[in-house]
Amino acid sequence: MASLKVYGDHLSPYLTIVKLVLAEKGIDFQLVPISLYKAEQKTPEFLKLNPWGKVPVMEDEDGPNGMPLVLAGA
Repeated sequence: MASLKVYGDHLSPYLTIVKLVLAEKGIDFQLVPISLYKAEQKTPEFLKLNPWGKVPVMEDEDGPNGMPLVLAGA
């Protein structure tokens, strides 16, 4: 199992960009689906990862301090 987890909705263009870049770099990751339609990004469990309730979020279990990386559209 990959140590990198990517949380996001399959309809999110930002998630698509993240998946394309990770694939291009050959980085294995586990996709954790988050349904924006069902407001799963507002659950207490997800808000622990990202208090703003936005997707995508990357979490690297082997990364420094295990802190999630919150990604934002620029």
